[in-house]
Order: sequence, then C-alpha cells, then structure tokens
Amino acid sequence: MSWLYPLIFAFLAAVVIKQLHQKASQCTQKLNSFISNHKSSKSLLLVIAHPDDESMFFIPMIENLKKFYKINIMCFSNGNSDGLGKIREKELKSVANFLEIQNITIIDNGYLKDGMKAYSTVSNGVKKKNDIFSYFLFIFL
Repeated sequence: MSWLYPLIFAFLAAVVIKQLHQKASQCTQKLNSFISNHKSSKSLLLVIAHPDDESMFFIPMIENLKKFYKINIMCFSNGNSDGLGKIREKELKSVANFLEIQNITIIDNGYLKDGMKAYSTVSNGVKKKNDIFSYFLFIFL
C-alpha cells in the first residue's frame, strides 16, 4: 500500500504543473494583448507602495514591457518602518539602474510605512495595515 503514495503525489504534481502552465499561457496572452492595445503610448508609470515591490512582484513584467515602453517608477514610501528608509531608497535606485530605468520618484508618505510594525489596532482589536496602496498601477503617458 505504501507504493500508492508516490503515485498519488506524482498525479497531483502533474495536475498542479498543468494548471500552472495554463495560467502562465493565459498571462502571456494577456500581456501580449495589453502591449498590442497600447502601442501608441511611449511611457509607462509603475506606481508602487514600497521599495522592493518592484522586485517582489514586477520584474518579469518590467523586463517584457521595457522592450516597448520607457518605464518610470513612483514609490509612495521609502519603507522607513524599521529606520531603513535611506537604505531601501538606495536599493530601489540600484534595482532601477539594473533594469535601466532612469526616472524614479519616491514620495515619503508616512501613512505607507512598510514592515511588521506598520499595523495599527482598529475596532474590536482587529489589526489593519496602514497601506492603502497595496496594489500596483500602470499609467500611460
């Protein structure tokens, strides 16, 4: 009966891999459609909440889109929750340099601090993150 577990695992792994491949294909199709629908635009503005969001979530997309657009980044915080804001600003600029992005704007908004201490207690003891921009936005210029 122990021989059954590797077979079940292999089957489940195959199903998951197939699903991931389908999702990746859908994302590629959506990205290609996005590019073809906005060819007249020359620049894009990536709006992020904190330094490292561009690295954690968007590097593959940036790499693809920079073939067609000039990418700009606007960051609403320097991520100074733990007193590392200046270091994180330098890291963001370093990543932008690596990605060949020249225009970076960092708006040091105190409401958008990053880190585990960036939560406040609201009614009924529920913790709420002080981050109203937890998503990204591309603006066509």
